[in-house]
Amino acid sequence: MVPSTHRASVPGPRSPAQRSHSLRAWRWARVCTRCITARAARPAVS
Repeated sequence: MVPSTHRASVPGPRSPAQRSHSLRAWRWARVCTRCITARAARPAVS
């Protein structure tokens, strides 16, 4: 999954739950950005 070297470079608590939450939030942020971009491209869709 995630290399221990990368995990060590990640700041904050190293609990699996925290990492999972961070990754989830990061992925959702990207999805949100795409959604906003799509809406900007098609303002007609509400």
